[in-house]
Amino acid sequence: MGQRHQNTQWIFTHIHSKPTAELAYAIGVETGDASLNVKPGYQYRIRLQVTDREFIEAFNQAMSKVLGCPPHRLWKGVTAKEIHVEFGSFLLHKFLLQELEPLKPFIEHDKKCVSAFLRGFFDSEGCIGKSGALTASNTELELLRYVQLLLSKYFDIETTGPHPGKKKGTVITRRGKSFARNADCYSVYVRRSSLGIFYREIGLTIERKRSRLEKICGLR
Repeated sequence: MGQRHQNTQWIFTHIHSKPTAELAYAIGVETGDASLNVKPGYQYRIRLQVTDREFIEAFNQAMSKVLGCPPHRLWKGVTAKEIHVEFGSFLLHKFLLQELEPLKPFIEHDKKCVSAFLRGFFDSEGCIGKSGALTASNTELELLRYVQLLLSKYFDIETTGPHPGKKKGTVITRRGKSFARNADCYSVYVRRSSLGIFYREIGLTIERKRSRLEKICGLR
């Protein structure tokens, strides 16, 4: 995600008056699927491009509340299912570009913020396999261990890992595009005995993932 910045408090006070669940959710999504970029003319952009409409609508609503603006227009991507949304904000861009440590007070402001951050992270990086395993994968070990800490500390949710996954250089295909991984990937697993707590306390925004989780928990 590029070079990070440390002027957390100055940037934050110019965006919002206090930590919120919406900001925590945006941070969680940014650790996964959302991207930060600078366009010509020094346009600082926060973008999300996914195939699940309910996910991008949740991100759109959260970002609009953080920035105090109406939700932005969604537009179609290269493939038929791909949807994009983009926000422009120099201050929020710099805020999200920071290292994990200075963001922790905003993530852990209260239990609602912790839950929102974890939901944003699992909406981005989570997967529920056919075996019923709920996993989350990322290349940043520090981030995965922090996610495990939050799950345990605030919700008594048990996990295993991080377990080594796909190696650097292996080819991955997303949304019809193939590219080589630029770092090793690792995964954490939520223990099956903790899935009910995860569903009640954190949840998933994406319908296809949520439905599978409900089925595993015996709610469907």
